[in-house]
Amino acid sequence: MQILDFSPPNDKGEFEFAPPVAEGMTRLYHGTSAHFRPRFDQHGFLLTYRLVTEAQHRLLELYAELMPNLGADGVWGLSVSKRLNLAETCSLAIEYASGTLKGGVARSLHDDLASPLDRKDSHVRDDHRHVLEALRAELDPIVRAPGIVYAVDFSEGDCARLQDRIGGLAHAPFDVLPGTISFGVIVP
Repeated sequence: MQILDFSPPNDKGEFEFAPPVAEGMTRLYHGTSAHFRPRFDQHGFLLTYRLVTEAQHRLLELYAELMPNLGADGVWGLSVSKRLNLAETCSLAIEYASGTLKGGVARSLHDDLASPLDRKDSHVRDDHRHVLEALRAELDPIVRAPGIVYAVDFSEGDCARLQDRIGGLAHAPFDVLPGTISFGVIVP
């Protein structure tokens, strides 16, 4: 997959320099942390990917109520298949590849782990603290990496399978293979 130099989107919310979309295809965008690039380059976006192990998940459930972003529902969601969040314009995807949105749920979990780890009244057991600190350290590169926007070209059949196409967003409840990723743009 080709990585293109960044330039701000045009008035239509698109990259000026982007290769054209093939006939019969629809281009959507996914913004995230460039930390995931090696996995996406090799495997694409796989619904079976899990951010945390089962053991980490069980431990996170014990402290979910202390996590202001994810809470109990968000921590529970770490154990189930996800769908790929997409934007209809690159300008919207850039927002998801920038600032506090970059890295999605991984960023939220990283930030949330500060609550049980840093609060004196959270009463985190020492053995749990070690695991939670190690998990936060694992997530730290996701937060520190630059953002990236991927352009994904969908066939008509795959477009018909997209869900929740409203407000410039869509969700792919299926694996998106590397061959459908047209290019990426690192977001400064």
